[in-house]
Amino acid sequence: MRVKIGIIMICVIASACGMMGGGSGISVGYDGSSGSVSPTSTAMLVDTVGDSSSDKKMVSHTFVIANYELDEKLTKMKLQGSAKEDGRMRVEITIIGAKGTDKETAVKPGEYTAREGNVGSPENSVNGGRIAYSEDGKEKRVYVGGADMKAGKVTIDSVSGDTISGEVDISAGDNYIKGKFTAKTK
Repeated sequence: MRVKIGIIMICVIASACGMMGGGSGISVGYDGSSGSVSPTSTAMLVDTVGDSSSDKKMVSHTFVIANYELDEKLTKMKLQGSAKEDGRMRVEITIIGAKGTDKETAVKPGEYTAREGNVGSPENSVNGGRIAYSEDGKEKRVYVGGADMKAGKVTIDSVSGDTISGEVDISAGDNYIKGKFTAKTK
């Protein structure tokens, strides 16, 4: 019995220190809990936001990182409710591009700073994030943004082929999303 408890304790400590492989994950804080999302599947959703006139519209890129397989033909509608099975967790991070861009505009490397408060979607900004997790067989979602988001940023380090790499550090109240990520564009 002592040996079994000792082995379990070693595994817990090694996992917490990132020694068990899966150390690449995004740290999250939500509803008084914390954890991490080690990616199994990633995707990117693209949309156009803002006024429909050409000089006021902006591209919106949402990076989705999940610890479960995402639908190959992912849409925002298919995404909702997909984390309701036990142990599932998903992070969504949305950045807004420059004015005059649309959903055909590629992600550009650089820093996207947090929009502070309820100020719409300023160009070249982080429009917030979302943490979705399973609780009692249902998907619960926590928004990291809005009036409580006081600071933060997303940095897109590289865009190579269909892969985007970057780092996120946003918080709103006690909720946060932090860490390096890689997402597929297709």
